[in-house]
Amino acid sequence: MNFGKWLGIGGIKDFPYDIGEVVEGGCQGHWVQKEGKRNSDNLPVTIFEFSKKEPSDQLPLATNGWKRTKTLLLPGFLQCLTAVETPTHYYIATEECVPLGDVLSNDTKFSPEPACKEEFIAYGLHSIIQALAHLHDRKLLHANCNLSNIFVTKSGDWKLWGLDWVTNLDDEQSADHFRIYSRHLKDTYKSPELLKENWSAVTQSPVHAVDAWAIACLIYEVFNEPLTEPVQPAELKGNRKNIPKSLFSAFGGMLATQPKMRKNPSKMLTNCEYFTDSEFIEMQKEIDELTLKDQADRDAFFRKLAASVESFPLANCKFTILPKLTTALQFGSGGAAALEPILKIGSRLNEEEYTQFVVPGVTELFSSTEPIVRIKLLQNIKEINLGSIPKQLLCNDIWPHLSTGFTSKVPMIRELTVIAMVPVVPCLTEKLVAEVADQLSKLQWDREGGIRTNATICLGLIASHLPASSRAATLVTSFSRVLLKDNFNHSRAAALSALHNTIEYYDAVMISKQILPVVVQSLVDSDKEVRVRSLKATHAFLKKIESTPIEDKDPSPSPPAAAAAENGRSTADSSSPSPVPSSGSGINQYVSWAGSVVSKLGSRPSEEQLAEASPKTDGSQRNASFEGKSNSPTSEKPTASQATPTAVPAFDDDDDEGWGDPEGDDSFSSPTPAPVITPKPKVDKPTPTRPSIGSKKSKEPLKLGGLGLGGAKIAKAKLPGKKDD
Repeated sequence: MNFGKWLGIGGIKDFPYDIGEVVEGGCQGHWVQKEGKRNSDNLPVTIFEFSKKEPSDQLPLATNGWKRTKTLLLPGFLQCLTAVETPTHYYIATEECVPLGDVLSNDTKFSPEPACKEEFIAYGLHSIIQALAHLHDRKLLHANCNLSNIFVTKSGDWKLWGLDWVTNLDDEQSADHFRIYSRHLKDTYKSPELLKENWSAVTQSPVHAVDAWAIACLIYEVFNEPLTEPVQPAELKGNRKNIPKSLFSAFGGMLATQPKMRKNPSKMLTNCEYFTDSEFIEMQKEIDELTLKDQADRDAFFRKLAASVESFPLANCKFTILPKLTTALQFGSGGAAALEPILKIGSRLNEEEYTQFVVPGVTELFSSTEPIVRIKLLQNIKEINLGSIPKQLLCNDIWPHLSTGFTSKVPMIRELTVIAMVPVVPCLTEKLVAEVADQLSKLQWDREGGIRTNATICLGLIASHLPASSRAATLVTSFSRVLLKDNFNHSRAAALSALHNTIEYYDAVMISKQILPVVVQSLVDSDKEVRVRSLKATHAFLKKIESTPIEDKDPSPSPPAAAAAENGRSTADSSSPSPVPSSGSGINQYVSWAGSVVSKLGSRPSEEQLAEASPKTDGSQRNASFEGKSNSPTSEKPTASQATPTAVPAFDDDDDEGWGDPEGDDSFSSPTPAPVITPKPKVDKPTPTRPSIGSKKSKEPLKLGGLGLGGAKIAKAKLPGKKDD
């Protein structure tokens, strides 16, 4: 931290960075590597610091390196953000990086898997050789290429630095500088002519000769162990160890004793199988040229990238490939084909990284009006980590675009939108879930049978997320409509399965009154699959009803009892005990009550009126018996307005057999107070013999027995003046 600035004393002029702690193992010769942050946005950076208090012979080297860092802005070199000089120090701020030696010794961040590590090393060596090629094209010699001057950025890229000895050997002054200060180079990485200080061989050799030897030493250290002392070419050539076979031939070509015979490292990039066969290197080249390709070539590249991106180093995918793909989407050069590699990379990220790197690109894709883009999005909806997308962003920014798929004119988009609701609904608010249910219900009327079927299936799958207050009603209405009105057999089968699978949301009353009447109709469906599913569903629903305990509730007060309570039934003789109702008293009370209603609508004729209306016949005994009953004081009957409606006397002989005792039966009670009737004492009389149907007396009306129903059908009566047959 810049404590002077924190205390208000002031910081380093024109150097807007806070200088942090020294990086362990990051001291590179006379330069000290430190952590740092940019003041404006706290961006992590790496700061190299040189103190001018160091021995004076190292100051020219630091000065040369400081100048070269500011001016050599070439691919493959550590990017310089700011470089300043103070009376006491040189400061260089670069992109955040760590020494390559530390990464190779303990790599758990950039290439934890063997396949990733192989690609990581191949692409790293390719980047360093390419950086040296850019330098050699400008007739410049690096002379200090080793593990100490190669750094790894957060994206996993290898970057070259250590520019203190960068020299143009064609410039005499620069060549003199190199000759003077070459003694500060490590002997371990010096070529034989440089180690022997054969300057004529150095200056007359190709510019790549000295660096080619250093590259060979670097390759050996990367695959084996660091070199501790100068080695002879024969020792390296005969000891391949872990160096890949496809690289070993080119490795030996750079160890030639004669400088002029050493192979140019840049030739390896196009001739060495180790680099040409690397799919990761090939993808890096193509993605850099993405904007120069036409749409067909871009789509082919994205498909190829999606097939292999999971084996690439994660750091490079996250910080290099993914930002370039997102940029391509934002500027229209990506298309739907770019979605698959984006989602595959996103599946390897944590939630915070997913929100940062993937969500912006996905949101941009959902806003596209291209049908092919929407189709690709919906087909890969399960690969999108919807749980990592903030709910507010999903509901406010993505859902308005996604919901348009329900009403799309393209049937495939409508169908895929329905299918996509299964993973989407759990991430939506309750209000939007209700909207989804409405949209699915509408799509059950779609003209495409497959869409109707999928809408029914989806509605059953998201049932647990529907609002509890309206869940059962929504499901039963939707599924019943399909069963009754859809002529597509797969849709009906789906509705039966959905009803069966959502049985937990229905109670016994709803099952018996609303569901079973609809389901059983499918038992005779024309499609076998529908019949089978209907039978299974019926069994399941019946089993649930059978297992549901239903309590027997006491019936509500009967109308006669209520009327009696209202009219003051207590006016009867309070001293008489109340009769105990029989088992059928409830029914008899309803019958008595119904009779009272009928009596109010129209009174029945009295017995005297019926007797006067009946003509005298040979059955005088019948009429006499009737008159005897009516005139007897012990059998006095109430008038029509007072009599109980159901206790209607029949036209019978002297006895009253078959009618029962109206006083002892509750069914003869009346809701209105009735006069007390003294029952006629029974007299034992011989049972009359009924005439046979074929006899002369068969013309007489048959006796009507039963529970007081004789009054409903009056026997055949002869009108006055009509002769007997």
